[in-house]
Amino acid sequence: MAIRVNTNVSSLISQNSLSRNTKSLEATMKQLATGLKVNNAKDDAAGLAISEALKAQIRGNDQAIRNIENAVNVISIAEGGMQSATEDLLRIRELCIQAASDIYEDDKKQAIMNEIKQRIANIDVTSETTTFAGKTMLNGSVSSLVIQTGANSLSATNTVDIGPVMTNLHISAGGLDIKLNITSLGNGVKAAGADDAIDGATWTGDMIRQYLDKLDAAINKISSDRSMLGAYTNRLESLSSNMTTMNENFESTKSSIIDVDVAKASSDMIKYQILQQTSSNSLMQSNNLPQIALSLLGS
Repeated sequence: MAIRVNTNVSSLISQNSLSRNTKSLEATMKQLATGLKVNNAKDDAAGLAISEALKAQIRGNDQAIRNIENAVNVISIAEGGMQSATEDLLRIRELCIQAASDIYEDDKKQAIMNEIKQRIANIDVTSETTTFAGKTMLNGSVSSLVIQTGANSLSATNTVDIGPVMTNLHISAGGLDIKLNITSLGNGVKAAGADDAIDGATWTGDMIRQYLDKLDAAINKISSDRSMLGAYTNRLESLSSNMTTMNENFESTKSSIIDVDVAKASSDMIKYQILQQTSSNSLMQSNNLPQIALSLLGS
């Protein structure tokens, strides 16, 4: 092997080798420290772009799932209020059947009517106090309630409007047409008020039985509305399940692009450590070659 003094070629080769192995070792150690094989654009520009797009989709889907959970809570609260109203209506119906019997005197019927009026008032309270995030659910005031159920902008496939069914949820005494404003009892005494449910009739057995039809219609309306709420709930929960599955697939794809293979990276780290040490030893020996040349001159 030729010994040169001006240009130590072997030393230059060893330096380049040491530099490459050190950079490779640093990159591998960074991958192991972060758990990512793509830490910036220079590692894999295309892979980084794809992973960022997947990350945006995943985070958007996560928020959409939370939106759906809130919508299901809204429906659950509304249905709870409707269940309460149904219980009041069933009790009112029970009391009307009791009062329709002629064996009760007017004072007994008055006691029954007092409870009926309280139950009707309770339905009105339920209508006005069943709320979520400041929105009153059961007084017919909600005309539009659009839920963002997807991570993208296209409204046709990324939103669900539960407003139409919520608009029908008018369970106040007026909304259900079960208002009652009777002030007197007995034969020949008429009720007061132009918008009474019994429409100015006397509180007799026949009129009570007529009132039962209004109660049955109100109960059926609430049952129908609750079935619609159940259908919306099933739809929303199905969307949530689909997006959860979609996110699992997105996460798997993103992981295959940017996550490091720990076993391989560990093996590479050991390899580059050995190569770095070998390059360092080679550089040391190469740098000693000029000293050999000097010793030859001295001899």
